[in-house]
Amino acid sequence: ITHRDLNAGISVTHAWLNCCSWFLNLLYHLTANDKTWDFGNKADPRYKKLMKAKENVQDIFAAVLGRRIDAADGTGHTGTSLTGNLAKRFFAGECRVLLYKIVKEPHLGHVKKLHLHFDVILRILSSKNHSIDMDKFGNLCTTTYVDVLTHFKWVDLTPTVHKVLAHATELISNNMCMGIGHLSEEGLEACHKIIRRFRVSWTLQTSDQANLKDLLKKLWLRSDPLFYSYRRVVRCPKCGLKGHRRNCPIYDEKLNQSESDIMVEDIFVDLE
Repeated sequence: ITHRDLNAGISVTHAWLNCCSWFLNLLYHLTANDKTWDFGNKADPRYKKLMKAKENVQDIFAAVLGRRIDAADGTGHTGTSLTGNLAKRFFAGECRVLLYKIVKEPHLGHVKKLHLHFDVILRILSSKNHSIDMDKFGNLCTTTYVDVLTHFKWVDLTPTVHKVLAHATELISNNMCMGIGHLSEEGLEACHKIIRRFRVSWTLQTSDQANLKDLLKKLWLRSDPLFYSYRRVVRCPKCGLKGHRRNCPIYDEKLNQSESDIMVEDIFVDLE
């Protein structure tokens, strides 16, 4: 990875997705007691063993997540059920307490530590408007990377996982020591559904060129500040402010903070 690649940045949402997919793959192999990273072909007995382990992992997490993670998308679209919000819930503490049902000693302690560290690293990477202690964050990324290479030598690191663990520190340093959550592609991904709906129902159908021109006109209208001001503003039922509904900062009690919450606040400089 070169400096030119780093300047392109890390896609925040895809960092959550790819790290979650990599971690799930690690759990599948540990459950099947298979220390070969690939799944093999369908005729290979290893493939059946790994698929059975995958179903077991999916069933365990479905009790908390409410759906089978990393399964075929049941909405009729291509891809899997893994989404950005689901990946964030997977790395939360409610799923960490279920790891003992999947992984046995001596790997359980290392897997729990990795799960916690990935949650903290990705939350800091996707943060907004918070100054970050680069020494603490760099040590956390380095420690996590060394733990993977030490305890799971048979694991292959995907380019995204490597970039998060090895180059996130440099990327945040180049961003004035702040997270890159404001560069998230979630808004662009959300436009895909809108574009499909517009092209099918609310644009000219005489030709592809006319369809795309009409689509661009409607997207420009949709982004107009005057039209945008008419949108319904969702406010918190507790404090009346906008921008959040579930986690109200005014009513957030430090006694209910998780281990990852404490680690994140310790790395944020402006929260000390």
